[in-house]
Amino acid sequence: MKERFKFLLYYFSFWVLFFLVARVLFLGYHVGDSKKLTLETVYFIFKNGIKMDMSMAGYLSIIPFLFVTFSNFFRKSRLENYIFSYTFIAVFVLTLITVIDLQVFNVWNYRLDTTPFKYLNTPIEAIASMSGVPILPLVISFLILLIVSSFLIYRKITSVIDSWQHEDNFPFFLPASFLTTIALILPIRGGLQLAPLNQSSVYFSDNNFANISALNAPWHFFSSILYNDVSTNNPYQYLPNYTIGRVMNFLFEEGKETQSVVNQQIKKPNVVFIILESFNEKLTKKSINDQELTPYFNSLKKEGVYFSNIYGTGEKTEKGLIGILSGYPAQPKNSIISVPSKSEKLPSITKKLAKNGY
Repeated sequence: MKERFKFLLYYFSFWVLFFLVARVLFLGYHVGDSKKLTLETVYFIFKNGIKMDMSMAGYLSIIPFLFVTFSNFFRKSRLENYIFSYTFIAVFVLTLITVIDLQVFNVWNYRLDTTPFKYLNTPIEAIASMSGVPILPLVISFLILLIVSSFLIYRKITSVIDSWQHEDNFPFFLPASFLTTIALILPIRGGLQLAPLNQSSVYFSDNNFANISALNAPWHFFSSILYNDVSTNNPYQYLPNYTIGRVMNFLFEEGKETQSVVNQQIKKPNVVFIILESFNEKLTKKSINDQELTPYFNSLKKEGVYFSNIYGTGEKTEKGLIGILSGYPAQPKNSIISVPSKSEKLPSITKKLAKNGY
């Protein structure tokens, strides 16, 4: 019986270790952001993140724990094959999620959720957007994590099943092991507190990258699948309603004075929109060998009206375009431009220009 309980401990610990390594991989892949963190912040990333790691480890351990509970009803070789096959499939899927999550954050600045599913109906565009993805490092990371994890499971964990003796104390072991399986509820829900574990449970810092690094990628991904359509709570509301109202009223307060930025003597000025993909202010300040990267754009800044304290309306092109052309704020999960029946009713600068003879 001792050997079986030791196996349960080792199996659960394997998954916790797997997710700790995945977090190290995440921090290493985004080393530019990681270097800005203090050692204390990195410590709290792992300290807070391990709650979500243990929760995911609890979910993954349920089936093997039940196999061990009823192990006297299986041949040892068959039990070993069942547990290894289940774990290998889980490792393969979770490693794939972990590696995809690395690049998703690199591009969109948030962890993997159900958003990529929206592009499955346009595979050509989806493939075209992958042209700049560093395939080789991601494939190498995937293979190393998969091979090392599979080796540990096959050689160090499931192989010990061969040495198990017949469980003579099975009438006592059965309820004890079953209770151990039920006890997985504790790590799964994150403890004994009233509210179960959620994304904000691991948030601890005013540094967004630190908070995001504490998330468990597979936990976050599967949670987004389960609660994407059924959740009625706003996951992005961090302030009380009265505070939100006060801030919004201040932002939308109309000024008494206005300033004209167009030469009034020109009756019909030429209007040209230059919309650049992935262009930001950092590029305009960058120089290589004393040569500006954007000299012509910088000259336009001096000739025209330049807004130096303005932010993009969203993290993706479809949200940015609707913000530029219609002044419509970005939605957290979806984009109104993907719903033609709604987006065609929005006001737009092109309609305004058309009314003025353009």
